Amino acid sequence: TTLKNAGFKKLIVTAKHHDGFCIWNSAYTDYDIASTSYKNGEGDILAEISAACTAANMDMGLYLSPWDVAESTFGSDGGSINNAYNEYYNNQLEEILSNPKYGNKGHFKEVWMDGAKGSGAGYQEYDFKKWFDTIQQYEGIAGNQVDDCMLFGAEAYTTVRWIGNENGFAAEETWSKSNVDKEKNTINSNSSGGYTKGFPDGNQWTVPEADARITSGWFWGDSKKTPKTMEELSEMYFRSVGHNAPLLLNVPPNNKGKVDDAILRRVTEFGTAINKTFEKNLAKDAEVSATEVRGKDTTYSPQNVLDGKDDTYWTVNDETKSGTLLIDLKKDTLFDVVSIEESIEFGQRIGKFKVEYQTANGEWKKFDEGTTVGAKRLSRRSPVKSSKIRITVTAHESAENKIPMISEVGVYKAAAGMEA
Repeated sequence: TTLKNAGFKKLIVTAKHHDGFCIWNSAYTDYDIASTSYKNGEGDILAEISAACTAANMDMGLYLSPWDVAESTFGSDGGSINNAYNEYYNNQLEEILSNPKYGNKGHFKEVWMDGAKGSGAGYQEYDFKKWFDTIQQYEGIAGNQVDDCMLFGAEAYTTVRWIGNENGFAAEETWSKSNVDKEKNTINSNSSGGYTKGFPDGNQWTVPEADARITSGWFWGDSKKTPKTMEELSEMYFRSVGHNAPLLLNVPPNNKGKVDDAILRRVTEFGTAINKTFEKNLAKDAEVSATEVRGKDTTYSPQNVLDGKDDTYWTVNDETKSGTLLIDLKKDTLFDVVSIEESIEFGQRIGKFKVEYQTANGEWKKFDEGTTVGAKRLSRRSPVKSSKIRITVTAHESAENKIPMISEVGVYKAAAGMEA
């Protein structure tokens, strides 16, 4: 409930980490919750979390570590792809994904496969193809779902990729595509300087997911249970969500199976600050004009960028690579955040943007400039006061369909804790 109220859209539960312990009652191992004293061996934490997510109608993802130090078949037969471990892992996938008591209303939207193997773990070739077929059989189009299940850490089958660090930061230039080779089962997400930056002309859409921790460690401990400050979390938010990358924030349970009150309070504070920041678009009643409108057609009106609808947008003619929106707020307005969203259903196109504001003497000053926009770009700086804002966007020469398209624009005053 705390996560739902804070605005989180999905909960990815760690059902099995590298240690191999299963938080559900597994028929394939005794190293599970049923072998403990929890609820006299009748407990099932995965089912409890699933029930809570179902009650809150919160999407779920499943983290099931392929690396398993407790399972004797891991690395057997020289780590052969035909060994018993690949079948063991596949059995556990089926055990969870086929059971209607697991997931939100029995459904998982993402399966998260941590790529770590660790030193001395031995060689184990994973049968990814078999596993992915199993996942989609239950959670994808093959299983009568609306969409295929998203896959993290799945080599050439990856549709959600690692951002390249564990700080919750996406690069200033972040493209949503990677280059994959299905025959060789490889992926290149343009890893550079601690980020996966993606490619403007990649061949597969791979959502750049930024995973990070609300404390100093992934797991709770006496020395790593203090939540990060609001300043740290807001920096994380503006450099992930604000850089075209959803934020995956780790919230660890303590050694009593609960989440510390201090951590829950920080989650609530963080969520409240985000909600307060973006609850009122200061440009809602503004008048918007543009240097050009595609075919002079009102279907592509610049006013569409303020209608709150993802399926409407402003764009320009085919031969035009750059365009400018002028947003007239009609009165001097104090703001410190500007949000721009591409019409992402048509792909990611913008390779350069610039935000300016007009001063009292009519001079235009730079608020922010950069490269990619994607699903969302958030520009944040110290507050300024103006009645007019200008946004110029230019399509990247290698991007698909090479004209910029903007779905939404927002102008905001950051709440306490979210300010630059």
